[in-house]
Amino acid sequence: GCRCPQVEEAVLTSGKNKKLILLLNKIDLIPRDNLDKWLKYLRNEFPTIAFRSSTQNQRD
Repeated sequence: GCRCPQVEEAVLTSGKNKKLILLLNKIDLIPRDNLDKWLKYLRNEFPTIAFRSSTQNQRD
């Protein structure tokens, strides 16, 4: 995955009252500890949502 600073800046400066929300996808593929650290880091900048598409339990 990646982030595009130019797109983030365009959304934030559009002047159209738009909000930016980050989405972490496929969280079932990483250890829970890593997920928690990334969420803590990213939530300091923008609201962040963790999404799991798998119906199986997440790995530890």
